[in-house]
Amino acid sequence: MLWVLTATTRSLQRDPQLTEAMTRAFMFADTSVAAEVVEVGGLLERMLTTAMWVDEPSEEDKAIARVIGDVWCPTWWPG
Repeated sequence: MLWVLTATTRSLQRDPQLTEAMTRAFMFADTSVAAEVVEVGGLLERMLTTAMWVDEPSEEDKAIARVIGDVWCPTWWPG
């Protein structure tokens, strides 16, 4: 899990303008892009549960992934 978060964070740090643009897009997203925001949240959830070495994540695994995602990247997490 730590490796995935570290690698992803480094990737975001390499292009701060792109990271800022993505963050702004999520912060100011309106209802017309709600489906896309939910899709990104699902991708983050799958990325984090996969990093947990979970083949079929339980609801608890998904909840843990959502907490980690919310702390690590609160503007990208739907909810």
